[in-house]
Amino acid sequence: MFYGVTLMLIVVIMLLVLDHKSLYTRFFVVMFLGVTIAFFFMIQQLSIFADYGAYRNQSNFVQLDWRIFQFMTGQMTIPILWRLRLMNIGIALYLLGMTLFNLAFTLELQPKRPKQPERHKIRYLLLIVPAIELLVQDPNVSTAMYLLYHTAANPADILLAFRVGECIYKMVLLLLLARPVFILMRSIRKNNVFFLKRRLWMFSIGMLLANSIFFAFFYLGTCSISVATVIKTGFWLFQPLDGVIPYSYIIGSIIIFLILSFCAFALLSCQLDVLISPLTERRIQRNIATLNEALGETLHSQKNVFFSMQILMNRIERQADLSKVPEAARLHELITASLERTAEILDAIRRVEAQSEQENIVSIVSNAIAQLHLPDTIHLHWHPEDSAKDNTTVMVNAYSMEHVLVNVLMNAVEAIETAGNSHGRIRVETGNFLRWVVVSITDNGCGISHKERTMIFAPHYSGKEGRLNWGMGLSYAYRVVKAHMGQIHIDSQPGIYTRVVIMLPGGRQKKHKKVVSA
Repeated sequence: MFYGVTLMLIVVIMLLVLDHKSLYTRFFVVMFLGVTIAFFFMIQQLSIFADYGAYRNQSNFVQLDWRIFQFMTGQMTIPILWRLRLMNIGIALYLLGMTLFNLAFTLELQPKRPKQPERHKIRYLLLIVPAIELLVQDPNVSTAMYLLYHTAANPADILLAFRVGECIYKMVLLLLLARPVFILMRSIRKNNVFFLKRRLWMFSIGMLLANSIFFAFFYLGTCSISVATVIKTGFWLFQPLDGVIPYSYIIGSIIIFLILSFCAFALLSCQLDVLISPLTERRIQRNIATLNEALGETLHSQKNVFFSMQILMNRIERQADLSKVPEAARLHELITASLERTAEILDAIRRVEAQSEQENIVSIVSNAIAQLHLPDTIHLHWHPEDSAKDNTTVMVNAYSMEHVLVNVLMNAVEAIETAGNSHGRIRVETGNFLRWVVVSITDNGCGISHKERTMIFAPHYSGKEGRLNWGMGLSYAYRVVKAHMGQIHIDSQPGIYTRVVIMLPGGRQKKHKKVVSA
C-alpha cells in the first residue's frame, strides 16, 4: 500500500513540473493527493481493527511494505477521530478534483452560447457533493445518528430514512464519477482527429477504471459507507474484518495509482489546456526568430549558388551558340526563377513582428489554397463558411504557416498523382477542440506506410519523387508548427488515404498588428 502512496506523490511532483500551468493537470493533482490521503489513513484506521502484517511473510515486497508501515505509524500519534476526518478529507479532495474536471471539460466542449446562466448554475451545484462528503461522514454526525436511532420512539422509521438517504447519496456519487466518462465519449464521437480520438479513448477507459475502483473501495467494500455499521457502532466505516485486512486493500493503492498515472500521461499527451498567454507569445516570437535565422542562412547560401550559376550561364551564352542546345534556355529560366524565389523568401523573413500577431486560420488556409494549381482530376473540398461559428484565431507568423499549408497541400496533390487516381479528393477542414484550433487536410492518394510515418519529419527525408516545394518539406513544417507551440500528426492507410492534422493553441481576441523591417 505504501508503495502506491509513494509513487502517487512522485507522479504529483512530475505533473507539476511538466505541466503545472494546465488547469486539467491541477485538477488531476488534487485527485492524486486526495486518493493518496484517503488510502493512507484508511489503512491507518483498518490496522486498529485488524493485523496489517498478516501477509508480511508472503514475499520481500510485502514485508518491506509492512516495515514501512510500522515505521510511519510509529511516528504518528493522531487520534482515531482525526484519522477518520483526514481520510474523509482525502475522499472529498478526490471528488472535488473530479467535479472541477467535469465542469471545466464540459464548459470547454460546448459551443459558446451567451445566455444560458441557469445551466451553468445547475452544474456548479455538483461542487456541493464534496462538502456533503465531509459533513455526512464526520464522526460527530455518525454519533448523532447513532443516538437518534437508539433514543427514537419509532426507530424503524429513522432507519428507513437513513437507508433512503444513503441510497440517494450513493447514486449521486455514482453519477458524479461516471459523468466524465460520458463527457469524454461524447467528445470522441464528435471528434474526427484520429490522434485525439485514440488518446481520449485511453483517457476515458482509464477514468472509468479509476472511478470504479475508487467507488468500490470506499462505498461498496469492507470500508464502505453503511447505515448498518452506524446503527451498531456509531461509525460509518468498517465492516467486521475477522482480524485480517483484505489483501485487496494492501495492493489497492498501487492499482489505482497505475490507472491514474495512465490517465495523467494520456492527458499530458493531449495537452488539453493550451491557451496563448503573453509569456507564450514571446516564446513563439523567439522560436520564429530562431527559425527565420536558420532558414535565412541556408537561403543566403542557396542564393549565392544560384547567383554564381547565373553568372556562368551568362558567360556561356556570350561564348556559344545556345540555339543548338534547347535545354539551355530552360536551364536559364529555372535558375532565374529560383534566384527570384529565394530573394522573395529572404525579403519576407526579414520582416519580423514587433508584437504578437493574431490571425484567423481560415484566412491563412484560404490564401494557401489560392496558391494551388490543381489538375482536373483532383477536386478540393473547402467550405470556410462552416468555420464561422468557431473561434479560429491563432497567434502565428502568417507567412510561415501559410507555406506550411501549401507544402502539405502539394504533398496531397503529389500523393494523388502518384496513386494515378482519376477521382482525386482533398478535403480541408478547420475547427476547435477545447482550446486547440485544428486544421485537417485529407487526401485519397497513395497513403504512407507506418515505417515512412516514423521518418517523415526527419530533415531531407522524402518518400517520393516529385517537384520540390519552397522549403525543407515536412521537416520544416514540423519545426514551424512546433515553434508555434502546436502539434502536427499524420494518420494514413497505404492506398486509401492520408490525413495531416495541425493543432495550434487558440489565440486571444486581439487585433493589433505592427510590422517593422529589419
